Amino acid sequence: MTCVIIDDEAKSRETIVNILTKYCPDVDIIGQAQNVEEGYTAITTLRPEFIFLDIQMPGGSGLNLLSFFKDAEFKVIFTTAYKDYAIDAIKMNAVDYLLKPIAINEVIDAVDKIKRLLAKKSLSTGPVTRFLHLNSKTTIDLIPVEAIVYCEAESTYTNIYLNDGSKKVMTKTIKDVEEQLPVNDFFRVHNSYIVQKRYIKQYIKGDGGSIITSFNHHIDVSRRNKNEFIEWLSS
Repeated sequence: MTCVIIDDEAKSRETIVNILTKYCPDVDIIGQAQNVEEGYTAITTLRPEFIFLDIQMPGGSGLNLLSFFKDAEFKVIFTTAYKDYAIDAIKMNAVDYLLKPIAINEVIDAVDKIKRLLAKKSLSTGPVTRFLHLNSKTTIDLIPVEAIVYCEAESTYTNIYLNDGSKKVMTKTIKDVEEQLPVNDFFRVHNSYIVQKRYIKQYIKGDGGSIITSFNHHIDVSRRNKNEFIEWLSS
């Protein structure tokens, strides 16, 4: 499970890191942030499955941060020194509300709740393709589908751009690759491009328009696919 810790107090972040590292080894801490702006960037770029979120922070509260995400896919565990926001947390469907100083057993219990929710979600969505297989003469590399930012056609090959900045080349056409990817997460925006929704940062309107990814790739949307793409993006 992937998580991001958002808290302006370095000591609080360190406490959560230490507890997770020692008692919750199945949690991968993929990022930290110390204010709303950094938190927003971390969530949109890293796409964690859940976050630890402080409420009172300089420049805006954790509640303000969540207001930017209308249909958040990530789960939230609030961490705060104040009891007064519990009702607001409940309204925002927080998984848990931990008061500082943070107790070890409370973190473990909150993570267990996250685990159960994610397991239930996985069962309800059914089986999906988790890896693409990249064959060479001596190896078969497994490319995690979640790590794919976009795919680019190049003759009878397909370039696969990943969220770690690397590029893989598959000896398959982009049509063959498209057929292996889950349609809820990926869209063929152009004859030459397939994009993953989780890494779309912005759509720029135009004749067909264009996409900017979380890693600042610029990808054209064909005029023919524009309306269907906008509908998919909003779903």
